[in-house]
This record gives sequence, structure tokens and C-alpha cells, in this order.
Amino acid sequence: EQDRQAIIVLGMHRSGTSALAGTLAKLGVRLPARLLAETEYNPKGYFEPEHIVAIHDRLLAAAGLSWSSIAGLPEAWYGSAEACAYAGELAAAVREDYGDAALYVVKDPRMCRLMPLWRMVLDEVGAQSRFVIALRHPFEVARSLETRDGLPLAHGYLLWLCHMLAAERETRGARRVFVHFDALLSDPTRVATDIVAQLVGDGLAPAEDSAREIAALVDSDLRHQIANAGELHHSAALSPWLSDAYDALAALVGRPTDTQAMQELDKVGAALNPAIALFAPLLAASGEKIAGLAKAAADKDARLLRHQDQIAALSGAVAALEGTVTELKTTVAAQAEQAANLGRTIETYKT
Repeated sequence: EQDRQAIIVLGMHRSGTSALAGTLAKLGVRLPARLLAETEYNPKGYFEPEHIVAIHDRLLAAAGLSWSSIAGLPEAWYGSAEACAYAGELAAAVREDYGDAALYVVKDPRMCRLMPLWRMVLDEVGAQSRFVIALRHPFEVARSLETRDGLPLAHGYLLWLCHMLAAERETRGARRVFVHFDALLSDPTRVATDIVAQLVGDGLAPAEDSAREIAALVDSDLRHQIANAGELHHSAALSPWLSDAYDALAALVGRPTDTQAMQELDKVGAALNPAIALFAPLLAASGEKIAGLAKAAADKDARLLRHQDQIAALSGAVAALEGTVTELKTTVAAQAEQAANLGRTIETYKT
């Protein structure tokens, strides 16, 4: 097990983590056996381990959190018996999903904020960790979340900060590479091969079919949110946290150990962390309201579908009755014709 390597794809939701995991798979890096199903928002697939994501959601729910919570797990929790139990469960899921693969990819944006737990998991399965961190403009991410989940933009900005700061902080000292979403879209095959070369040491040269498959997978037409480079610096939204963090993370692309960039991120984190205690209850209430509205909309859609089914059933019944009426009319007409023939026959006998 000592030679096994796990490439962990980190990054905020809607930042290209799915495309990264998918391109690595096209180069021969093992995906999980149990994949999360694609949706209308990720028609090409999420490339996430379905069972592991379910464990993450259950873990967060037990703590009163969800994927969209800006509050995180208390640091002390990671030393608890409960954390050890979850680590064991996740390690078992890794073994089931990846078997004896020497090189595999694990991807779930929730892992950005669960890395202390995942260090325990990777130690238990005996895998060396390598990290790919996806960077996308926070405005694009927040707008995508607003469209998909109805999250207010400010909520999306805070989530971006929480995920990206944690992903960077928790991977310091490890072998890692930062990838900008724009670069991935422009040349996905080169980006994927560079990632493997930097993280594993032996670059995988893609076959011709792999290059075509990667090009088909990373489709720039699926990108619906585009932010201007200078837009961030001229916006008052959570400024200067967003602009400072984005600039520092961009500096880490190509220079993942840039000391100055990490110091800038620490400054943002030091300012943000106390504010989280103030923002978290407000956004939790906002999230509950959004969830309630979503449930009401889903219930309304379900009722509409039931009504549509009833209407379809009634329409079918009406059509069947109309068919019966038509048959009866035909029968009556035939019987009337028979009666007329009998009448004519009787008149013939009379004469």
C-alpha cells in the first residue's frame, strides 16, 4: 500500500473540479466504482464517489451543518471518537471504491473543509496524498450557485472564501498544484498532463483517443458565467477580502509555495474568521428559508404532476367512452338498417 497515491481534487463548488477529475480519469487515473449520477447542472458528470459524498453529508448533518454552511466543524471535533468512527467509515469506502489501484482520484468540494479528517483517512488506507486545487473567479462561482441553488450572491462569496482559504491552508507542505478554471477550459489535455507530471512524477502522455475524449468532456459551451478580470477590484462586495484572496490564489498558480501569497491569505483568514461567527446564524436562517421555498416549490410541482396524471387518466376515460359511444351508434345504425330490411320484407309478404 505504500506506493499508492491519491490525487485529491479540491476547490469550491462550481469551480471546475468535476472537469479536473474527469480529465485525470481520461489519462488513466482511477475513478471511484460508485459514481454520483450526472444532473442537468453537470451533464458530463460530477466524477464524485457517491458513497463518500453521502458520508460527508451525513457527517455535516449530524453537526447541524450542510454543504452550504459557512460555519465549519470545531477543531476539537477532529480528535473525538466520532471523528475516528467517520474516518474508519470513509477508509472502508475508499477501499471499496478504488480497490488496489496504485493511482486514483478523490473529488468532493466538501473535502476542502474536511481535510483534517481526510488526513486520518489517507493514513489509514496507506496512500500518499497529492492535491489539485481548482481556482475560479468568485463572481462566476456565486452567480452559478445563485442560478442552481438560489443562494444570495453574498452567501456564495463567503462560501468561496471559506472553501478556498481552507483548501490552501490545509495543503501547505504537501505536493500540490493550483489550476485556474480558464486555463483548464482553454487547453484541458495539456493542463491534465501537467498535473500528473507535477504530482506523480511520471507524466502520462495521452493517446489520441484520450485527447479527443478530454476535449469532448471539457466543453467551454457549458460555461454560463463569465466575469471580467477587473470587475472584482471595482466591486464593494466583501472587498477587499475577495480581491486579496483571489489575487493571492492566482499567484499560487505555477508557484504553489509562494510565501508572500500565503501570508496574504492568512491575513484574509484572520479578518474573516471572527466575522464568520456573526454571518453564520444569518446565512443559516437564509438557507433554511431557501430550503423551505424549494420544498414548497417541489410540493407544488408534485401536486401539479398528480393533477396532470389525473387529467391524463380522465382524458383516457373520456376517449374510451367516446369510443364506446361510437361503437354503440354503429350498432344502433346496423340494427336500424336490419329493422328497415325486416319492414320491407314484411310489406313484400303483405302484397
